[in-house]
Amino acid sequence: MSSQADVLRVIANEYLWPKLQPLGFERAAGRFVRQVDNLLHLIELQRSVGSSSRAIRFRINYGVLSVRVAEFFGAATSELRSYDVQSSHWIDRAGPQDDPSGDGWWEVGVVGDLPEVASDVLHVLNQVVLPALDQLSSEDGLLQLWRGGRGPGITEAQRLANLAALLVTRGQKADLPPVVARLRELAERSAVRDFARRQLKRLEPHLTPTAPEQTQEPSDTRN
Repeated sequence: MSSQADVLRVIANEYLWPKLQPLGFERAAGRFVRQVDNLLHLIELQRSVGSSSRAIRFRINYGVLSVRVAEFFGAATSELRSYDVQSSHWIDRAGPQDDPSGDGWWEVGVVGDLPEVASDVLHVLNQVVLPALDQLSSEDGLLQLWRGGRGPGITEAQRLANLAALLVTRGQKADLPPVVARLRELAERSAVRDFARRQLKRLEPHLTPTAPEQTQEPSDTRN
């Protein structure tokens, strides 16, 4: 191989693409993208900064992006397929199958390493990545995940903002108050204050104002 880019290109073109294309994935901006329901599934190969001129190290990043949530926060529909995994609303990564932590990296040092490494990449793709994405093949699955307090790869403030946006776009505004209340709590923390306040500003038009308590005037009993 003449370059690290060539290694990743061969793995993507000759190993991943034949598997992913029949499953409905398309190629976009150097990654693989599939739309299911109102979600996008994204898969990409990430090269490690620890790569050298003698060996390339890489892993699989994959994610789920909610089209409605992205549009709610101002994304253009035509641009969504060019988004990378780190812009997704659910994010995970995978490495060699002998490293269950998912934090490992495949390494290709010489041409002879490629078939063996690529075979392991395909195994992880089939046994880890695709099953995980299949579990999130509808908005209901993503909504249930966020309602349960889970948001892999994103912060708590992002989870709450995404959950609120999805509730709004699905017409479930009655479920907003506790989510917004928690987001307002986070808006008081310096670490996420600016982010939380920006999202609350976007949500504000969709919140039902609390009506002031009214005192009923006594009825006039005079004839």
